[in-house]
Amino acid sequence: MCEAFTVTPLRNQSNPPTPRAEYADYQPTDWVTSFLDPEDDGPLKLVIRGSSSREAAETAFLIGNHQGHDDEGTPWPYDTRAVGIGDVLQVLAQDGRTQCFTGRRSSRLTRLAEAPLMSRSVPATHPAADFAQILLNRIAATPRHFDQTRWFSGAEALPPGDALSEDVRMCAAGWAAHLAGYAHSRRIAWRRLVERQGLLFNVESVAAAALGLVPDDAKRLFDSNLNPAIARAALTQIAAGVSHIDWVVAGKSHTFSR
Repeated sequence: MCEAFTVTPLRNQSNPPTPRAEYADYQPTDWVTSFLDPEDDGPLKLVIRGSSSREAAETAFLIGNHQGHDDEGTPWPYDTRAVGIGDVLQVLAQDGRTQCFTGRRSSRLTRLAEAPLMSRSVPATHPAADFAQILLNRIAATPRHFDQTRWFSGAEALPPGDALSEDVRMCAAGWAAHLAGYAHSRRIAWRRLVERQGLLFNVESVAAAALGLVPDDAKRLFDSNLNPAIARAALTQIAAGVSHIDWVVAGKSHTFSR
């Protein structure tokens, strides 16, 4: 029996939105947000006819990689990144039941036992805002790993996409570099460096680029003496799409504990 399914592809915000970065499998603590339709900034939805939710999800995964179109003739937008490993496909059947599937590196689509954690969407025209929201979500999910006084500590190395061990600590710049696909290691952390494809980069520079920061804002946000609550408030402004941080407004968060 064939029926119409509505599939909403969801972006995994824990995966770095950078070219050639290695995407990691979905984890239950990951936050997701809707891919946005470039025409109206609403969630992208695909209408697919099939015999099961899994079949609809598999078809949506192919469409999300620019292979064909849905049953209403809608192709995947050319200026929207493809659906990948770690992303989630939310499938709504005609009877109202919803199932979610995710792509994994080692197998075909896997059905999720529970619905993923949803976060708000941000306009696709603000990649820095999107990245800042990813960073905020990761800090909120694992606050013990956020320490504004340390670029990186607590492990010998941290490749991009790897889970954090219990003792790992990173500041805003360290976190941004990690999520942008750069590798941390103890041997170069003291030099404020991170590594990617065998090349070394200044951690502040790659973090500022990922967050779209002007030099003055980058200097203040990555200051080791900055109260963590103020750092989070500044990141919240970036996630809202501002081009310059209002430090007076961010400073009102100084009453929160470190």
